[in-house]
Amino acid sequence: MKKIYLFFFFILNINISIFANPQQDTNAIITFIEIGSTHCIPCKQMKPILKSIENKYKSQIKVIFYDINVDKEKVKKYNVKLIPTQIFLNSKGEEIHRHQGFYPEKEIDKFLKKQGLKIKV
Repeated sequence: MKKIYLFFFFILNINISIFANPQQDTNAIITFIEIGSTHCIPCKQMKPILKSIENKYKSQIKVIFYDINVDKEKVKKYNVKLIPTQIFLNSKGEEIHRHQGFYPEKEIDKFLKKQGLKIKV
């Protein structure tokens, strides 16, 4: 039983350390954080867009979704007032762009291209 407990404790600590600093353990140019809920309609509409952005820009971008019902500390940390909220961080972890509400994929693409990202085929 102790071995199982230690294993889960180890895995939990790894997961917490990775999410504590979204830029840690990645070579991404941009970290794209969406804070929303699995129950809100615009958040549901954003889900395929997040996946598409992740697939198009590959290692240039790290896409993270935080659920307001689960990740309450992230809501406070990023001062979220409306969902969905999209936050873009540079490679230093500094916020460079924020958007509230549904964010069309073409608009996200425009922003990412201005940041120097290229669509990978």
